Amino acid sequence: MDKTAVQCNRDVIGRRSLSLTQEKQKETVNDADLAKGNLLKIASLSKLQRISVLDSVKKSYDMMNRRRAVLYNSGSPGSNLKATLKHKELDNFAEAIFSLHQVEPELCLLFINENSYLASLPKTERRKIFGHFASHLQGIEGPYMSWAYGTDNGDRVWVMPNKIYLNLKHMEHYFDSNIEIVQALNLDKTTALRIHEVTFINAMDMIDTYITRVAPTEDEVIFLLGLIIYDPGMKNVNHETKNILQKTRNLLIKEFLTVHRNDSIDPVIRLDEILWIFSGVKEYTSQLRRDMLMFRFFDILPPNEYFDEIWSVDMCDIC
Repeated sequence: MDKTAVQCNRDVIGRRSLSLTQEKQKETVNDADLAKGNLLKIASLSKLQRISVLDSVKKSYDMMNRRRAVLYNSGSPGSNLKATLKHKELDNFAEAIFSLHQVEPELCLLFINENSYLASLPKTERRKIFGHFASHLQGIEGPYMSWAYGTDNGDRVWVMPNKIYLNLKHMEHYFDSNIEIVQALNLDKTTALRIHEVTFINAMDMIDTYITRVAPTEDEVIFLLGLIIYDPGMKNVNHETKNILQKTRNLLIKEFLTVHRNDSIDPVIRLDEILWIFSGVKEYTSQLRRDMLMFRFFDILPPNEYFDEIWSVDMCDIC
């Protein structure tokens, strides 16, 4: 595959991603909307009744995964309406990585803009929360999905949101089978392997240090997503936003303790364990930013408005 083919792949992905932004104003979303391919009429989940903070995060995450199933499955949107994504090993870099680079930020932006607890905030403030959420989502979702799938299958793998995974034992094979793309990106195989191995090692360390020890449930991971969204410690948001985030986060924690009050483990102790993972997510996300800057430096990922916003990329960082 030459450079033109690589660009063609990106252009196709870009057109699919662009369709996500063409929203139509409706109050509800149903399966018929998805079947017709109105993917982001799904985007207008506004004016829903106010539900608990934790339930709102669950519903938003469920919608994100429904959208993923439509976008990442092959075939027409209607034919995949009831489908769920299935795990499969990496075959094509363009499918696995370039599509994520284009699609996932759009889905994260929808996640934040549809959040009723953030609806009162100015668009500029929600945009800052989007960047924080999108980067930290990778910091928790990837390690959790990789741990869950690897535990079931006995392999050291890295699972991406489209359920495509890389097996640490097969890294050289991935680059051999995609050598045209690697060459088109001006990377020799040795450099490409080294870059991805460093990223992989950091990811496995996050899994071993935090995820494996605490073994969070899916609901607890969703609670972690809530902690990320309503993090009053995020940078650049104003004082009023911080207050709203703090109050909403307090509600979220109270709900967590209430839900787990009848568990065999003391809910306060379990909360401490989940907060410990949260600290690991922050540390790992900082490592991810360094990895992403390296990807940009070597032109593994093309320039992208969302990418620079999510990872706070300054051109001086990659010059």
